[in-house]
Amino acid sequence: MGEARKQLDDGVPFATVADAFNPAGAAGEGGDLGWISRGETVQPFEEAVFAMAPGSVSETIRTPFGLHLIFLREKEEAGVKPFEEVKDAAYAALAFEEGSKKLRDALDNLIEDNILNKPLAESAKKYNLEAVKTGKLDQAGLEKELGIGAESARALLATPANSPLDAPLEAGEKYIVARVISAQEAGAKPFEEARSEIEKELIAEKSLGLAMSAAKDLLEKFKSEPFAEVREKNNILTSEPLDRGGVINNFAPDAELSEAIFSAKPGEWLARPYEETDGKEPGALIVRVDKAIPPSRDEFEAAEEVLVSSVKQNRKQALFEFFMNGLLNKAKIEITNQKFIDRAVG
Repeated sequence: MGEARKQLDDGVPFATVADAFNPAGAAGEGGDLGWISRGETVQPFEEAVFAMAPGSVSETIRTPFGLHLIFLREKEEAGVKPFEEVKDAAYAALAFEEGSKKLRDALDNLIEDNILNKPLAESAKKYNLEAVKTGKLDQAGLEKELGIGAESARALLATPANSPLDAPLEAGEKYIVARVISAQEAGAKPFEEARSEIEKELIAEKSLGLAMSAAKDLLEKFKSEPFAEVREKNNILTSEPLDRGGVINNFAPDAELSEAIFSAKPGEWLARPYEETDGKEPGALIVRVDKAIPPSRDEFEAAEEVLVSSVKQNRKQALFEFFMNGLLNKAKIEITNQKFIDRAVG
């Protein structure tokens, strides 16, 4: 802690020092803990921070989590905002809570019906949903078509025929209640039976490889030309605005592609082409992010309290885990009577 204090005295920005000395998970970037209210942290830390003036750095503070230097950016006196200022956020929080409750109830009821072997189509209609039946899929096919992760796909593959899953599967921002209707052991068909399928697969694989190679060359060319010229010379399609986890029009869901889109800056082409195999002719997709549409201030304010509450809860959990790891690292076990322990275990 002395070295950290020395760097601060030498004029090194607090955020730089915090990032250099903080252990993983102790705080956000630059040591940011966000807004803190009374009762949200341990007493020595709370007493110190509430006694500080904005813009000051504390003396070294000792808590069960270790030693701390605190920089107070700003302080806001406690108070009650007028209802008109917070009503939208209050309504949004209530709507979120009510919506979450209805979602949990719906999932619980659908899972229960599924376990009781009730027709999923009938159960889905109660919630204005539609039951969809897939064809036979391997792990890669399940991940691609359902938009689920590898662990969920393995759970489906491990489920016997005509059996329900007793928990919903996460698929991005959606949930899937699933029943395995039939299962087929992996095996080899006689060549004559499988010949047409093999030819089809080989042609599709070769076509996809050629499409990906051509798309890669085309992407490099597009990157080197002004986009206005690219748009003018080529049939560039524009999608509808996407939410995170959304699907580009007429293309299969792809979690990796969605993540790449939301990681790119406006005006950037994605670094590589993406395969497109949505049960149609195989092809390749190259994507350029045209613009990012930020949420409106009203939308942000409506969700602010929910987001702040979530961040605070995550921060508390991180601090708790940091504290427990500290205790674990310091813990010692000393055995004084091995024979007694052996008799007790035996």
